[in-house]
Amino acid sequence: MRKTRVIRDEMHSVEIVELSEASGGEFHEFIMEDSESDQTIWELAASDKKAIAEQFIKDGWPDPGKKVNHMGGQIWSYYENREDYVRGSTISPGFFFIMDRNEYLSDEYLAAKTFLKASSFLLAFKARDLESAVSFCAEYLTNRNLLTTRSAFFKAVERGRKQKRGSQAGGFETSKRTAPVTAHTLSEMKILIDKNPSVSRAAEICANRGVGTSKGANRALWARHNKKS
Repeated sequence: MRKTRVIRDEMHSVEIVELSEASGGEFHEFIMEDSESDQTIWELAASDKKAIAEQFIKDGWPDPGKKVNHMGGQIWSYYENREDYVRGSTISPGFFFIMDRNEYLSDEYLAAKTFLKASSFLLAFKARDLESAVSFCAEYLTNRNLLTTRSAFFKAVERGRKQKRGSQAGGFETSKRTAPVTAHTLSEMKILIDKNPSVSRAAEICANRGVGTSKGANRALWARHNKKS
């Protein structure tokens, strides 16, 4: 199932088609949530900023829109004025603190970068720097789409792994159930073949005695067994 979101401003209308299955993780859930279909690009950027910040705070990270004191590692505190300064610490924007401590292109990294580009876009537009606003807007949407695309890809991979594991487990169970029957059929055919009937004749005799499923299946089973041997 797919979901289409329409973003409009005074001059353009852009459709972004997203996979609704891309909502498997935390940071891309806010992107996939239902929202007003006619929201502008500015409203979308502001909405993403708010949702990203809330998720980071919920997960124990700082608000990406605030400055933090830190001395390396994961320990940090908010910095709002000189009284908040911790001697020997470094002061960084929250989004840089988060990006520096997460793997490149991880959900956390991409979410923090999306926050940064959305903020830059909104600030540039507010300052009437339209050239920069257009550039930052493109970067914001690129990072936003990277986040959703990455999520959709990894969810599809995980779904494939589960299906493969299920298939392997099913094959193992079938093999377990049929192993005694297989061994008995092969044993009976060997006894007959040792007395000089052909493989085809031995397969037929076994089938007539109710050993194995059919002449053809018995013959194929014998061929497979001897091939492995």
